[in-house]
Amino acid sequence: MLGCDGVVIDGVTIFTGFADGIDPDCCHNVRIANCYIGSSDDSICLKARFSLGERRSTENVTVTNCVLTTNSNALKCGTESSGDFKNIAFTNCTIFSQPDKWKRQATAGVAIESVDGANIDRIVISNVAMEGVRAPIFIRLGNRGQALTPPTPGTLQNISISNIVATGATLASSITGIPGHPLRHISLSNI
Repeated sequence: MLGCDGVVIDGVTIFTGFADGIDPDCCHNVRIANCYIGSSDDSICLKARFSLGERRSTENVTVTNCVLTTNSNALKCGTESSGDFKNIAFTNCTIFSQPDKWKRQATAGVAIESVDGANIDRIVISNVAMEGVRAPIFIRLGNRGQALTPPTPGTLQNISISNIVATGATLASSITGIPGHPLRHISLSNI
């Protein structure tokens, strides 16, 4: 979905997808619920690319009651982050690695990444169980600067992550900013 408003995705099943499962891109007012997504790439990935020829946000998104299996990231917000992200809730999901012939583990259970100038604000992640992902939580502010001249870092703030259970991880979770651009108001509880 690119530049869509008022989207409801309910009860969708995707088996062994060879790309991302569901990618709301520059979308507003999106509800994804009761889905089973099996993907070799990201299961659910919110994006805000420059595809519409302007910076447009992705906002007011809920993802709930989903089972996600992947070799990449399960719940992801960003990387493709020219526009902002705000008012996002991921709740009541289970995550595990997608079996493949290379026996790869999922990269991250939850990934939040601003690398192209996006301001990411008001994200709530709660009640997530995951098994066999490399890093359960990956939060990153970077400055790749795609579609920006000059590259300018965005912000990451007001993120609440609670009630996360992860087993079988092989790497530590990571919350990382860049010099002069700290992350603000990141809350972790019952992890």
